[in-house]
Amino acid sequence: MAVASGAAAITYTIQALAANGGASIFTFEIKGGKEAAWKFIDNLEKGFEAI
Repeated sequence: MAVASGAAAITYTIQALAANGGASIFTFEIKGGKEAAWKFIDNLEKGFEAI
């Protein structure tokens, strides 16, 4: 199976996320490198678990 890249991968991702309606994707940069990014993601997941 071929793996899509570039615009094809973006198109596939958008179609998969918005299959049943609208969706939003936000992108931003976390200062501090990978370690800071993973810490942010872990804390974000904890916040969603609390809801």
